[in-house]
Amino acid sequence: MNRTTPMLPEDDVRETPPELFNARAEKVGGFTLDAAATVENAKCDRFYAEDGYWVWKQGATIKSAVCFDPRLTGLTGPWSGRVWINPPFSQIGAWVAKCWRECAAGRVELIEMLLPATRTEQGFWQQLVEPYRDGRPSLVAGCQLTTEFLAGRQHFLKDGKPILNPTTGKRSSPKFGVVILHWERR
Repeated sequence: MNRTTPMLPEDDVRETPPELFNARAEKVGGFTLDAAATVENAKCDRFYAEDGYWVWKQGATIKSAVCFDPRLTGLTGPWSGRVWINPPFSQIGAWVAKCWRECAAGRVELIEMLLPATRTEQGFWQQLVEPYRDGRPSLVAGCQLTTEFLAGRQHFLKDGKPILNPTTGKRSSPKFGVVILHWERR
């Protein structure tokens, strides 16, 4: 993949590696909502998936997910608390815009979003990130956006397992680094 290769829907399910999520959660004091998950890879007890808003419930002996509203998704439902999001990479612009809307609504304390670092020339970045990041005036009063470009390449998962290179059979890493967008209410 290079900068001109679009992110396609088949690229969308790149599960966050637990070590990356845990490090980010420790750094910010934890998360309460995973805004773009599946039942199989949700990182928080409350999460949105393509098929609704879900909550993990702990029973006497088992933990199960209960769908509270199948009409809502991470893009359509309200967010609150401390939000983690590894969005579908084919729709990054819509997700970044949603982060700003949720900041404006005032229900979120912070949002951390994981994105490919090779998309900084695209319209969504130039309109919704670059003018407002890292100490510049904010798009939403009281909500500050910072960026952190992570070193190296992340090894994403699919179905809870490392993504393997079909030729070598070894663990594959994407041809891009990642950046964390961090919105925080001040």
